[in-house]
Amino acid sequence: MPQNEKIVTDYWAINTISAFADKSFYCIDMQKEMSYLLWNTELANVLKRPNRYYIGINTLFQQEGIRKLYLVSTRSPENLFKTDSKLATFFQVILIDKREGAIEKGSNLYLYEISSL
Repeated sequence: MPQNEKIVTDYWAINTISAFADKSFYCIDMQKEMSYLLWNTELANVLKRPNRYYIGINTLFQQEGIRKLYLVSTRSPENLFKTDSKLATFFQVILIDKREGAIEKGSNLYLYEISSL
């Protein structure tokens, strides 16, 4: 992971990245610091939002005055853009690295650099 840069995650990668780094991370979907998944109604409501990546990243950029961050996700580029069609319209999204079978077979992690256009 990039040193001294803002690193965030999405909901499905939070357990993996928090366990690896032994600290909490800002979760784009939930718009707050988290260390582990919560299987509750809050998740169901979040997953219904069509542009949750765009909203979470845009909010974080405005709150912290940053123009770039790194996102660890379980979503491939195709699935990421299918989940949130506004993401690529308003931000530059570059796949930096990927680990297929990161924890177990079928468990993939993707690292994206996301910056303002």
